Amino acid sequence: MVNQKRIKIVHVINSLNYGGAENQIVQLLNGLNPYRFEKYLVTFKNLETANTRALNPEIKRYIVKRRCWGDVGCIFRLYHLFKALKVDLVQAHMFQANLFVAIAARLAGVAIVLTTEHGRNSWKKPIHHYMERWIISPLVSMRVAVSRNICEVRFESGDVPEDKITVIPNCVEISEKINRYETGKRLRIGTVGRLVPAKDYHTLILSFNKLLEDGLNIDLIFVGDGPERSKLESLVQDLEISKHVKFAGFQEDVRVFLNEFDLFVLSSITEGIPVAMLEAMAMCVPVVATRVGGIPEVIQDNINGFLVECRNPEMLAGAIRQLIENNSLREKIGRAGREKVKCSFGREAICSQYEQLYVDFLRNT
Repeated sequence: MVNQKRIKIVHVINSLNYGGAENQIVQLLNGLNPYRFEKYLVTFKNLETANTRALNPEIKRYIVKRRCWGDVGCIFRLYHLFKALKVDLVQAHMFQANLFVAIAARLAGVAIVLTTEHGRNSWKKPIHHYMERWIISPLVSMRVAVSRNICEVRFESGDVPEDKITVIPNCVEISEKINRYETGKRLRIGTVGRLVPAKDYHTLILSFNKLLEDGLNIDLIFVGDGPERSKLESLVQDLEISKHVKFAGFQEDVRVFLNEFDLFVLSSITEGIPVAMLEAMAMCVPVVATRVGGIPEVIQDNINGFLVECRNPEMLAGAIRQLIENNSLREKIGRAGREKVKCSFGREAICSQYEQLYVDFLRNT
């Protein structure tokens, strides 16, 4: 079957809103070999975003309405779609899609059902863990974690048997040409992400303020929006550093901003493998990040980036200062970061891993 016709593969997620998981679906669907795979995307919401517009035209899209979280009818709508399409393989993303797809795909007789685990999901309550252990994991063929850290969390929680989870990391598209923006004397420190507590941007602002007090000529740019924005803006005003800090808000194309950063900083207290960090590294922007989640799987301290402990403004400021004050070190770290991403997290390499996983499973059915 694998050699005679294209494999019909469906990816399912709540929506293609803005976020790391959504970005990865686009990368994967666009990157899979179109001569080998007939590709479909199913979402529960019909949103037009930069992610939907980035999909290649050969990818067929379907909307399966989910009226509320407990809309059992959505399971049967998915079932009928999978039967009609005669799907070979379904891959779901995020908890809600994982649950509904695991049931619907098995009812429809889909040969291979995969889920992708994009985060640690510390928000889960006992009922979610129950559904993970006794519904999702028994019904699916394999669960793919985007970092070793997430894989360990899933296994240690008891939600997934050790033989049903593997690791394939996030990826980014690597441009062969880099057009770096020349910022001049005042260097730009930037970060990209939702303004939420998990990012701990409070610590980043305190670190930045300390560097200003030490006389460094720098600016700080936040790209993204979220519930913490008013608190962060108030902190900036209280510290009287507003002229050095810019809240750019949500941006569809963050690469425009990444191109202007001299340094990319992550102060998070929890992470998977952040796509924005990979994109920055791919553009030769040196990175300072906290030693949490899957970040150490990408960054080797003092080799292709700097790692610091989370919630430590002094340590974060010290690492930033080293790169700000040393142009050659910034360039060296930036080049090493790009090489790391190009070798290990490029879209072509990661899509090849998924293609091999798909074909191996189908051969054994």
